[in-house]
Amino acid sequence: MTEDETVVIPSVVEEEDNEESIEKVDVESLIMSSEEKLQKRLAKKPYIDHLEDGVTKNPDDTFDIKFKPIDRIVVERMCVLLHGNPWLNTRVYSVRAIDEATGLVYLEDEEMMHHSVVNFKSTLSRIKLAPAKGDPFKVVVPKVIVERADGTVGPRRRGRPKGSKSRSRNVIEQERRVKKASKKKKRSSHG
Repeated sequence: MTEDETVVIPSVVEEEDNEESIEKVDVESLIMSSEEKLQKRLAKKPYIDHLEDGVTKNPDDTFDIKFKPIDRIVVERMCVLLHGNPWLNTRVYSVRAIDEATGLVYLEDEEMMHHSVVNFKSTLSRIKLAPAKGDPFKVVVPKVIVERADGTVGPRRRGRPKGSKSRSRNVIEQERRVKKASKKKKRSSHG
């Protein structure tokens, strides 16, 4: 049995066995240590550092909130119950209401269609601003602007630049004559 295989374990059902009563269990997760499971889970954590912070703390312990109701935000939450406060989840929410006195932000999950509450004063959550549309987890890499061989400026293109191998007829004729002369020289020295 390889590591990638899954084992089918039928659950106990009093009625007839049907396809719904069979659960698939990942063999790899059964034989992994807890550290390996944690590393595998953390590998799924989305990257949000490229997004702008939604809340900043001032030196006088006040908070600047950069979002308002109806805006989209990304919330990364940490787990309170486990040692070291590991990553719990990262979700995209729409803001419904903000209570600045208590620090509570009332949210609506666009994907799961449920409501949630997060405290922007808590150190167990990071709040980032999400773009109005599109995937906030997608990191956009800007195209590299270069000066091309033909003198134009723009994004780098694939392949050989146009005109990089172009030669005039005089140069080509001269190269042919040199090549013919070297071949004649080789033939005369061998025979």
